Formats: sequence, structure tokens, C-alpha cells
Amino acid sequence: FKQLSEKGALEAASLQKMGVCQQRLGNTSDALQTYLKAELMCPDSLWTMRRIASCHRMLGNIKSALEYYKRIEEHRPNDIELALNIGHCLLETGEYKEALKYYFKVEYLSPESHKAIRPIAWCSFVMGQYEQSGKYYERIMLDNPAHSDYLNMGHLNMALNDIREALNCYALALEQPGVEKEDFISDLQSDYVWLERAGVDLSVMPLIIDAILYGKIDKI
Repeated sequence: FKQLSEKGALEAASLQKMGVCQQRLGNTSDALQTYLKAELMCPDSLWTMRRIASCHRMLGNIKSALEYYKRIEEHRPNDIELALNIGHCLLETGEYKEALKYYFKVEYLSPESHKAIRPIAWCSFVMGQYEQSGKYYERIMLDNPAHSDYLNMGHLNMALNDIREALNCYALALEQPGVEKEDFISDLQSDYVWLERAGVDLSVMPLIIDAILYGKIDKI
């Protein structure tokens, strides 16, 4: 049995290396199948489980990825990257309340890390916890905010019915390097579903866009 076990471990190691090569070449589906074979030979390998979860997530199999991440969590309950990945999976499946628990866990385990700030701000916004969302977006605004950060801060202010501040945030989103007018409009319109859920009257959005594009902010 010992010899069989050692042989299985060696074969699993070879498959793991093959899977890594396939991933690096962009063959995620093939890599997943290779890792699954490695798992059959060495079912307790947390490294293999993590790779399988990663492949599933890259392929859009979020529930399968979450299943593997949860299995790893049983052995590594305080793994920060693992908690972050579980949070991301829950966010992608719309389980915002559960996602927040994991993001707060990341923040608790690593207070100096900023990795959970953006997802906490967004989950809070989606859940209607605007005060909490605002506190986190204010922190983001102090740390090299990106186009999407200004856009999301604008959404938050629209939900709070602070049109003036929303306009300022949207204008800053448009001013970010590399952002074209078409990109700004597309990104804003793709978030209409979230604005509508937050109670924003979408009929005002064309006016908002015109005001930003044509410098009419002071006239709204």
C-alpha cells in the first residue's frame, strides 16, 4: 500500500505540473481536467483543490469553485486569500450578505490590507446599507481611486438623491486617464439595473449624461 501511495503521489505531482503548464498556455479547460485526475490520485492535496477552484472560477463555474474553496476552508480557516476568493464567489452568485461576512473577515485578519475595501463598499451599496457603503468609498477616494470607484460613488449619491455630488463623481470618472466618452456612457448604462434597484428614476439619466458630456453640471 505504501508503494502504491508513493506511486500515486508521484503521478499526481506530474499531473499538477502538466496542469500548471496548460494554465499558463491559456488552456483552462484542459488544465481543469488534468487537476481533476491529480485529485483522484491524491485527494487530500489542498494545492490541487485550490487550482481546481481557480479553474472553475475562470470558466464561470462559480458554484463549483465555491464548493472547492469551502473544502479548503475546513483546513485553512484563517487563510486570507481563501476568504477573499470565497467572498468573490458569493458576490458573483448574488449572495451579498454572506459575501460581506468573508470580506469583513479579510479586513479583520489583515487590517493593513485594502483588498476587501472595494467589495465591502459595493456589497453594502447593493444591500442598501448606504451609510456603511459611503464610509468605505470615502476611504477609497483617499487611496488613488479609479474610474469605477468614481462611478460607484456617483451611484451611491444618486441613491441618496444628492444629484450635485453624483454629477461631480461621474465627471471625475470621465476625467480618468484612458476613459473615452463612449466607455463612460457604456459603463454607466450597464449599471442602470443597480440604480433602478436603489430607487433611482432612470428617466433623469440622459439629462445627467448630457450635463457631464457638455459641461452643463451647474444647470441641473
